[in-house]
Amino acid sequence: MNNMSCELLASNLVPHGNLEFRTPPHLANCAELYVSDSARLIITSNFSIGQRSKVKLAPHSALIVGANSWIESDCIVDVNGFAQIGDVTTIQKGCFLLGSFTIGSGTLIAPNVFISSGKHHYNEWFNLSIREQDKLFEEAYGRGYSNPVEVGDDCWIGYGVVIMPGVIIGNGSVIGANSVVTKPVPPRMVYAGSPARPIKHR
Repeated sequence: MNNMSCELLASNLVPHGNLEFRTPPHLANCAELYVSDSARLIITSNFSIGQRSKVKLAPHSALIVGANSWIESDCIVDVNGFAQIGDVTTIQKGCFLLGSFTIGSGTLIAPNVFISSGKHHYNEWFNLSIREQDKLFEEAYGRGYSNPVEVGDDCWIGYGVVIMPGVIIGNGSVIGANSVVTKPVPPRMVYAGSPARPIKHR
């Protein structure tokens, strides 16, 4: 995993409000980029956001993007916490990346992938509805549930994959189309299924 940090990437970057970049991000037609006042977006260079895609940073959040990475059209990237996208990483059409996550360098994310560090609460307080349980959790802890997701370098995440909160996918691993990943994936493994299971070593 590329261990970039705000302090490391902040050198030699040009500040622009809550944005820091060597070259400004390229926003295609109808793309949106929203950075809250207390959030921070750091871009190394050559970052593109495709048509109708939305990148949003909630208050007190941070997103670090490496060089030559891009997000295709119709994606939602909604950062709440810390998130990072490495160098030369591609995120294809219709993906959702929500909450707190890290995606390594040289990784390929196929269309319609769903990655989220959050979840709803449904079985902590049996006499309450799901919405009421979510609200009670936020009141108790001052925030919603979040368990960061980590996808390593040189991974290929297939079409329609769902990656659940807290999952770590090791460097060089491949996840088959339409899989639901609920547990850690070791490096250089091929996993597939719902729930995803080991198929073979790479």
